[in-house]
Amino acid sequence: MANQKLNITIKAFDKTKKAFSSATAGLKKVGGAVLSAKTAIVGLVGAAGFGALISSSLRAGDTLAKTASKIGVTTEALSGLRYAAELTGVSSETMDMALQRFTRRASEAALGTGEAVNALKELNLDAESLVKLPLDQQMGMVADAMASVGTQSDRVRLAMKLFDSEGVALVNTLAGGSVALETMAEEAEELGITLDSVDAKAIEEAMAFALLQEKKLPVTTVRLFNTVGPRQSGRYGMVVPRFVQAALKNEALTIYGDGTQSRVFCHVDDAVAAIAKIAATDATIGEVFNVGGSGEVSIKELAERVIATTKSQSVITYTPYSDAYPAGFEDIQRRVPDISKIKQAIGWAPRKDLEAIIKDIAGA
Repeated sequence: MANQKLNITIKAFDKTKKAFSSATAGLKKVGGAVLSAKTAIVGLVGAAGFGALISSSLRAGDTLAKTASKIGVTTEALSGLRYAAELTGVSSETMDMALQRFTRRASEAALGTGEAVNALKELNLDAESLVKLPLDQQMGMVADAMASVGTQSDRVRLAMKLFDSEGVALVNTLAGGSVALETMAEEAEELGITLDSVDAKAIEEAMAFALLQEKKLPVTTVRLFNTVGPRQSGRYGMVVPRFVQAALKNEALTIYGDGTQSRVFCHVDDAVAAIAKIAATDATIGEVFNVGGSGEVSIKELAERVIATTKSQSVITYTPYSDAYPAGFEDIQRRVPDISKIKQAIGWAPRKDLEAIIKDIAGA
């Protein structure tokens, strides 16, 4: 283990984007031990102290994960888009802000309002269809549409409608269309500077333990599993609100894949109660807890129960992954948390079952 800890060290000159790769590779070598054994985190930061460059690299990964979550994009996709931006003379900060503004404006356009409505129409893009795609695919479609615009001045004008003032800088980033964006994303992956969601979460947890060990900051890590509740958007793959919204309109409930993949859903009220109790219990400091619901259900069964609970006339349709996601996409077949630790530590257990969750989201 000691040798593995040393492998995570980042040299002083390693301030390039490869710092991501260096930190991530080390975390991968240690594996789950980094997150389960706090002594590993001491090794991670102990030799040079929290102020060393490993801290800045972990912070960079932590920031990437939080920004991706805020925008509603995967860490891999955001890594690729940032890389494309930097290759075309645009800062990561500008790309992040542009994506945030675009996400909001595209959502408004899907409702028929906002700055981007006419711009998307001019680009022959349907806002409602566009917002249902992953953000990196949305950017690819916008890039392809922009490539057909006749003049640079018109491209700048449309980019400003879509991305606000950051759009001026993004015109060059989008100039090569979706193919160029995909090529740059692939290059980023080959260089080892993309960060997947597993690595991002590992870095976030490593940061938390580092703060505890070096700064004595009381930190507890909570892993939330499929938290759902009323007024939640169906975007970003949130299947329960998406199904409920469709059922209330008697529209088809679309399942990606064969529907055998299974999940457990936790009501936001239960999740908040767990977090509040953890925060009030000193014995939880330095620990990691899964917070999730109970009652594993397949996606097919979920659709059936939504239809039954809402008394909908909806039908269930199936769409192959290949028609909805990029090549190579792999869904998690089973995502069910073990919540025995939190039950034992603070006596918490979820109270609302799936039927109660569906009714609450439906407003019943």
